[in-house]
Amino acid sequence: MRIDNPLITVITVSYNSVSVIEDTIESVLKQTYPWIEYIIIDGGSQDGTIDIIRQYEKSISFWISEKDSGVYHAMNKGIDRATGEWLIFMNSGDRFYSETILSQVFEHEYKSDIIYGAVELDYGFTKIIKRPYPLECLPLHMCFSHQSCFVRTDLMKKTKFDTNYSIVADYAFFLEQYKKGNLFHQLPFTISTYDNVNGISSAPNIKVLVRHLNELQRIEVFHGSIHFEILKFLVKRMIRCVCPKFILKIYYRKVND
Repeated sequence: MRIDNPLITVITVSYNSVSVIEDTIESVLKQTYPWIEYIIIDGGSQDGTIDIIRQYEKSISFWISEKDSGVYHAMNKGIDRATGEWLIFMNSGDRFYSETILSQVFEHEYKSDIIYGAVELDYGFTKIIKRPYPLECLPLHMCFSHQSCFVRTDLMKKTKFDTNYSIVADYAFFLEQYKKGNLFHQLPFTISTYDNVNGISSAPNIKVLVRHLNELQRIEVFHGSIHFEILKFLVKRMIRCVCPKFILKIYYRKVND
């Protein structure tokens, strides 16, 4: 148990998210952990998102709404503003798993650079807890969710997200830290609930899938061959692209049995 209480920076990136932004904001503001710096970076929403943010602005450390070059550009803006010891992204539509999760995580002290836990995937029709893959799988694919990952802020300021990627810049960042030998630590908690309906990386769209694979190839994930874990990843993505929801329910029920 630690004596001091670190400041945690929570960053929310949003764009035209009027239907989901309030759930995200409330999940941050309802945390029992009091040492939170909350930053919202909006991409110039025109749908009422800004009106909702303004309702909470007295409880928000910093927010801005302006045009950006994409989600990772917006996330980098948030990193520039961060002053906490640790940083986590809880983007629009996503939310903390419970009101006490930050208190649970930071009652302990960590010597690692990156700490991560499980994520609850919200498909709208069902919710599933997804545990991290073994860290050794990271050279093959992303083995945890960035919504369930805390990174030391000074590390993120040194190595921001590569905006040449539109989907996998978070994976490229974590893979780079892994190869550099930075310390990772898996937490025994479910950290967040991920909006798997509105997230860009989960959109059931063949074009998005192709772009995703092209970006993975650019960071040399394949290493010249198709490994089992990568093949499994591709199969799951294709199932989500072409299968109706009732088949998905059966598939994920079997996976979790």
